[in-house]
Amino acid sequence: MKYIHSISLVVLIFLIQGCADDPQPETDNLFGRWEFIQADPEDSSFLLVMYYEMKSDFTLEEGMLRRNPQTDLEEYYFFATSEYSTKNGFLEFNNYTRFSNKNSSGYLEYIPKEQLLQDGQPISRKISYQLLENNTVLSVYQGCPADICYDIDYVKQ
Repeated sequence: MKYIHSISLVVLIFLIQGCADDPQPETDNLFGRWEFIQADPEDSSFLLVMYYEMKSDFTLEEGMLRRNPQTDLEEYYFFATSEYSTKNGFLEFNNYTRFSNKNSSGYLEYIPKEQLLQDGQPISRKISYQLLENNTVLSVYQGCPADICYDIDYVKQ
């Protein structure tokens, strides 16, 4: 009888643990700079860089730039600032403010960061994410533009 009672107790413990909430990633693991880098198909002297810079005060900067690795020149397509939090596998942005530049024809171009201007009013947005490979890769779901769904994997710098 003690044997059956012991087995019942072990089974009950496993059931209770199995019903517990999934562990949430520690926000500390998000702090730092995350980059997705690829060659610029239009100019081989540049790399295209998409990034998140997450700070311990729960503010962030997100952006897209092109970088010349020989000269360290960086020109920006856009950047955004925001406050952020995490909840149930989502990054939630509050007061998300985007900065960009459009030339007179309406075409967005790469320019020095200090020349970018605020683009619209601050918004709130939410995107799903996962930390992978021992918290060295931030995988961010980008949505389904043109019916192609994809994630972008940013590597911790």
